[in-house]
Amino acid sequence: MRSMHAMFENICKEQYYRVLVSIIKEKLEDFGLNLSDSKNDELIKRLTESRDAAATIKEFDFGIDSDREISISLTKTDLERVADACKRIHGDNLHSVILDFLEDISSMTVESLHKEWESQRAYEDDVLENFKKQLFEIWGKAIEGLRMLVSLAREFGADFNRYIRKRIDNKNPFLTDVLTRLHARSCQLADEIVCLLSSGHSDGAMARWRTLHEIAAVSLLISKHGEDLATRYVKHEAIEAYKAARDYNECCHRLGYPPLDSDELESLSRDRDELVDKYGKEYKNQYGWASEVVKNSNPNLRILIEASGIGHFKAHYRLASHNVHANPKGVYCRLGLLDNTGLLLAGPSDVGLCEPGQNASISLLQVTASLLSLDVTLDILVYFKVLEKVSQEVQDLFVEIDENVEGR
Repeated sequence: MRSMHAMFENICKEQYYRVLVSIIKEKLEDFGLNLSDSKNDELIKRLTESRDAAATIKEFDFGIDSDREISISLTKTDLERVADACKRIHGDNLHSVILDFLEDISSMTVESLHKEWESQRAYEDDVLENFKKQLFEIWGKAIEGLRMLVSLAREFGADFNRYIRKRIDNKNPFLTDVLTRLHARSCQLADEIVCLLSSGHSDGAMARWRTLHEIAAVSLLISKHGEDLATRYVKHEAIEAYKAARDYNECCHRLGYPPLDSDELESLSRDRDELVDKYGKEYKNQYGWASEVVKNSNPNLRILIEASGIGHFKAHYRLASHNVHANPKGVYCRLGLLDNTGLLLAGPSDVGLCEPGQNASISLLQVTASLLSLDVTLDILVYFKVLEKVSQEVQDLFVEIDENVEGR
């Protein structure tokens, strides 16, 4: 990691050497001598390394037949000349010299990387393809089971959405809209988890499950408390819009972006104030839309999760949070590594797929249950029972395979 630094140091030394050469040549000319480049190099090396310059010169072979005593030495004045010359070469321009060096070297390196990338990419693709084959030999049944569950949930959700929105007697428009949107997003998240598990990124999959778990909590809570809470949830977007606009205006100048128009900001502020007047001052908090039902003026996500009835996943949620935040637990403990391996995981692994896999199947089922609760019919109950059975099969497969992996 110091090769470039050493190269720059050598360039600086070369400047120093060139000044030395000119000084030595001046001294040699006083004796009528004109040494070859190799002899100059040898003499400079001897002079700069020797503690006794006089002895060095006396013993030096100048390659001439003469009885003259040649006395050449580097004095303090000479060394000061070298220092002054180097200062004139670099001086206040040293910063720009370094920048020019960095620009030249980085441009050459990037050009070389582009030329070599085709073969490197082919090599990495081959390695990755072999890894995926090995991964699917181990986890294939469980991953494909989860993929089938996601497909079924998406299909049932699409059918239900078309059915429920055609009803002319829908008395809960906000509730219907929120739950269908949350379900669609949960299907997308579960699909992302399938993709991450299929490529061996269990820690990334666990981080996405964290979001899926949060959606499950919100969906269950809104489903439980009905249209009024759904309305508060939808309208709370105005609170978030005002906060986002305020944050943008605080940093836009540093980013080189234009600030928001003052009229737009005032409009957002009025919308927020109207909602706060209607629902109370606690409504302006991050999860203020749920303050009334959870009996807390400033609830956090953990309170919402507990109130939704899935607080028993608290430990799993904390485990997933390690993969989202930059805390030490997330740095030192990785799902994709077996205990005490001493390795640093910088890519995919065939370990740790169980937790995100089975958790995703559970959370997706919870969100789907919230959606289907809008209109319970025998057909819907059959749909849900099918999903429940497939979800349980997926959970069992992940656990079974994980036990075999840990025991290998």
